[in-house]
Amino acid sequence: MERRKFFASALSLAPALYFHPVAEKNPYMRRHILIEAHRGNSANAPENTIASFSEAIAIGVDRIELDLHCSRDGKLVVMHDDSVDRTTNGTGNVKELDYEYIRQLDAGSWKSLKYKGEKVPLLQEVYELCKGKVMVNIDLKDARAVPALARITLEMGMEDSVVITGLVPACTEDIRNKEAFLTMFYENDEVFDSLKNSGQNIKAIEHAIRQARQYGLPGFLFPFDFVNPDIVYRAHLHGLAVNVWDVNTPEQTEHVVQCGADALMTDDPAMAVKSLKRFRL
Repeated sequence: MERRKFFASALSLAPALYFHPVAEKNPYMRRHILIEAHRGNSANAPENTIASFSEAIAIGVDRIELDLHCSRDGKLVVMHDDSVDRTTNGTGNVKELDYEYIRQLDAGSWKSLKYKGEKVPLLQEVYELCKGKVMVNIDLKDARAVPALARITLEMGMEDSVVITGLVPACTEDIRNKEAFLTMFYENDEVFDSLKNSGQNIKAIEHAIRQARQYGLPGFLFPFDFVNPDIVYRAHLHGLAVNVWDVNTPEQTEHVVQCGADALMTDDPAMAVKSLKRFRL
């Protein structure tokens, strides 16, 4: 009971402590934390499938996260790994396969026979499922996908509902110059390694803030282990949102909320929804 009271108190205080006036100009800075489903309801369903995304939407998430590759014939394939081996009954690298082959694969049975026959979806199919319901975070795995990603996003009217992570800042300049309407979040493994190994958290976050502002990015995607209240506060002072992954326990949810983060990414959206509903005021 005491723990519950403490968590409720933390949730009520966090927005007051960390919600900065600059947030009024940044729609990704939130008074109430958003829940993002990492590869859908991936703790329980086969990741990056329509079944997984549908379950996450039904649970009540605000945004889904997916991974995006480009097949040999230029199709935008929703899959995390470079190869189809781990999550299907096929074999081979996505970029070396035509989608006609990929489409025939079983992307569900590896998780549970309940999902036998689940297909590897295209981005368009996920957009159709999500439009008007939830936002989409695209973890870009292949820079070749950018032109088609931009075209399909515009054609389907999803430009205000999509954010890009992965290959950022590697592709940032190219996207900003050619597809400026696409919103990107800062995600830089070198900075993460610096945070982890050097212990110079402040220097690292200040470097990240400079880069994000240089490229005109609205926020960050940080690993859970790197996030603390000071990092979030410094980001917010500069009008930059903080998204955190992966957050998979009530205790981790509590920490992220206390830090004042704007969104959390989880493999277990039901856990996150339950935790936040219990204490949200």
